Amino acid sequence: MKILLISDSHERRININLEEFDLIIHAGDYGISRHYLEDNGIKYVAGNCDFSGLDYLEFLINEKKYYVVHGHQYRVKYDLLSLYLKAKEINANIVIYGHTHQAYYEEKNGIIFINPGAYNYGEYAIIDDNIISFFRNGNKYKEINMIG
Repeated sequence: MKILLISDSHERRININLEEFDLIIHAGDYGISRHYLEDNGIKYVAGNCDFSGLDYLEFLINEKKYYVVHGHQYRVKYDLLSLYLKAKEINANIVIYGHTHQAYYEEKNGIIFINPGAYNYGEYAIIDDNIISFFRNGNKYKEINMIG
């Protein structure tokens, strides 16, 4: 399964060929029309700059539980402790969040935390099976074999 991860686009139109992905996730602060997101099959949560949308999403893919949240609710600009405790409480395997505008990957006690960075700055991530790749302005700059 090929998954596109985006966050913090802040009104920037998504100029990636969305048809090549099985799933597209936007972790909030979209600032573009919710109709655009919904019409393109994009799963999304509301960020602190959005006026509507769900606070979080939970779903299973290949027996792994995903938890998607913008992150401001968990003060992710300071640390991931609150988000880690929530992920542990709900038995999440993969947590996708935004808000910090910085791409990030960490595996902690079997839970994978991913921030795709700010699409407003040209950053996004792609999960393709167990490989996650981070991009900036269309150029891959990091690739990680996910172990969780």
